[in-house]
Amino acid sequence: MTSLDALINLDLSNVMDNQHMMNRITGDLSAVSSLSNLQSLNLSFNPLNGNFPADVLKLTGLTDLRLENCGLTGIFPKGLVTLGNLQYLYLGNNSMMGDMPSELGSLTSLIELSLWNQSFMSTIIPELSLLVNLHYLDLHDCNLFGGLPVEFGNLINLERMRLDGNTFTGPIPDTWSNMMKLTKLELQQNRLTNSFPSWILHTKNLSTVDLSYNYLYGPVPNITNTTLVTLDIACNYFSGSEPRSDISSFTDSQNCFGDGTYDNRGLCNSLYKCSDFTQEILENGVCPACPPQQILSNKTTCICLGEMVPTDTGQNHLNSHQIGAIVGSAVAALVVLFIGTIIYTFIKTYEGRDKKRKEEDLSDKFKQKFNLQDSHSDWEAPKGIQRFTVEELAKATGDFGLDHEIGSGGFGKVFYGKLENGKEVAIKRSTSTSTQGGSEFQNEVLLLSRLHHRNLVRLEGFCDDNDLQILVYEYVPNGNLHKHLFQQNSGQSFGWLKRLDIAVGIAQGLDYLHSFADPPVIHRDVKPSNVLLDNNLVAKVADFGISRTTREFETHVSTTPAGTAGYIDPQYFLRRQLTTASDVYGFGVVLLELITGQKAIDPSRLEDHNLVEWAKVKMKSEGIQGIVDPRMRDDVPLSIYGRVTHLAINCASFNKNDRPHMKEVVAVLDNVVQLISPPPTASLEHFPGEQNATVINIVMKDEENDPNEGATFNSLLAASKAAFQDSAPTPR
Repeated sequence: MTSLDALINLDLSNVMDNQHMMNRITGDLSAVSSLSNLQSLNLSFNPLNGNFPADVLKLTGLTDLRLENCGLTGIFPKGLVTLGNLQYLYLGNNSMMGDMPSELGSLTSLIELSLWNQSFMSTIIPELSLLVNLHYLDLHDCNLFGGLPVEFGNLINLERMRLDGNTFTGPIPDTWSNMMKLTKLELQQNRLTNSFPSWILHTKNLSTVDLSYNYLYGPVPNITNTTLVTLDIACNYFSGSEPRSDISSFTDSQNCFGDGTYDNRGLCNSLYKCSDFTQEILENGVCPACPPQQILSNKTTCICLGEMVPTDTGQNHLNSHQIGAIVGSAVAALVVLFIGTIIYTFIKTYEGRDKKRKEEDLSDKFKQKFNLQDSHSDWEAPKGIQRFTVEELAKATGDFGLDHEIGSGGFGKVFYGKLENGKEVAIKRSTSTSTQGGSEFQNEVLLLSRLHHRNLVRLEGFCDDNDLQILVYEYVPNGNLHKHLFQQNSGQSFGWLKRLDIAVGIAQGLDYLHSFADPPVIHRDVKPSNVLLDNNLVAKVADFGISRTTREFETHVSTTPAGTAGYIDPQYFLRRQLTTASDVYGFGVVLLELITGQKAIDPSRLEDHNLVEWAKVKMKSEGIQGIVDPRMRDDVPLSIYGRVTHLAINCASFNKNDRPHMKEVVAVLDNVVQLISPPPTASLEHFPGEQNATVINIVMKDEENDPNEGATFNSLLAASKAAFQDSAPTPR
């Protein structure tokens, strides 16, 4: 094969089966490693036998690898991470064992992943949710157990998923309703519990769902007005009236409909008949028995995990003592919080105290309106931060009127307000369906009360009337960066000089959090919608609800990943270890968005949905000019864009140790600003508005003509590192 180094595609598979082979490839595959240009390799249905061939891992240019039905055994290879260009990976019907490696989450170019019929005996890794380009996922009959990852809701491009034939327990996550392109979902022959996932009736592209042979229970709605063509819910414990259906194929046999006396054990191979399931499980509030060799891990979600199972290599999998450490964040993410409706009773007022009565009537009015309790939170608020009353903020916002509403998010709605002293403020009010809890509200108040920087949004005060939680910020009139970059026509006059100025502002704000706050703060959700722009388009980092101090993660090394898909640090997601490098990754993605005008994740971007990978590929094929936002009209040399782009790519490196510190980022950006020199009497500070950018003369230093942009950038970064080598290291 050594004479075939120009070969791109190699297919030596046996099309039919192992009984009639045209090829019988076995043993040594070292010759394959010399095919440095190989992009597609198919050796399926060959008796390779034994461990995964290490020589295949040297073919780093592979985009398509198929080794199905090859008799592969041994530990599933973590080394697949070296094949970062893979788009199609088919390793089905082998017998590889061990844990499913979290490193699979780094293969972000994958479009199709098929690993069916392995001997993993492990939980399914949530890191697969990082594969946002994935269209097809097949993990059936892989000896997988535990809960279904809520994070899979991030797989917005997934069209077909097979997880049948495992022993998954617990509920089917509601977050999976975000997989709007899903057409076929197969979850049969598991041990799933909880109620019928009604979202499957409203997912517009979903046509085939199989939930048969599980432990699902409760009523089933009528299967009407849905895009479903095929639905199988046979052999569960659904009860109540048998649902009506107008779809072409609906199977609901062997359930507990009607009088609930059906014996489910025979045809369904179940542990309980209907009456026993109702009495022993539902009425007593306990979980169904775990599968063999598993123990109950969480009584709320009924998720079971495996005990120690010896393998041929002498290694051990999960045991009951390890469960708490390994499952911590995954189980926490699955806990369902039930919030009851709170009925407010009017406060009895005292006669003869008109002023107080008016205040109490106004307070009552809003507590009724928002369905609140009449009590106050007992947490200790920081000194020096104003605590507003409900009536003060209601007056400032015209009773929280629609004409004052300026935005909304996971926390609730944001209103424009004017206080009695005339100060303009932004008032963020929680709602009953808020995704931000009380702890996040208190966290933001406590953090912002001690953070003061030009590039951080300023907290003016708060209101904590138990169920009603309100944050009062300085009013930042130009909205968020996301609106300016991505809403139609918003970016037309949003040129490079102003984008660079905004990038510097974000970097300085993050550098303050990492290097000067005491203790240092990690933002955890750096993205354009969390960057506000004032009258002069000065950037202000906002939304500290999920931020953490380094003091917290010094004692709690692992933490449940939080953030936004596309901006979340993949190593933080994989290892659950939070460091300042996670913010650097998010900043790198934002910087790429400023350069390209492209979103972090965009399903309509055919080349690659992930911006970081798209930029790398585009730069390789077309150079810097291939990624620069064409809406920017500034007369700036491409080498300047090149320096900033290389900085962004470095910040968004997969390995956190390859990312610079924010102080180094600030130094590099400052150097770039100096290379775009304004007149001697002016500075960027004096020209904060884009309308004034045209008066800045573009004067480049001689060294900027160096065509080797990467080397120039690296020397800049090295110089920045050297300048700060005596500084105390920021936690990584």
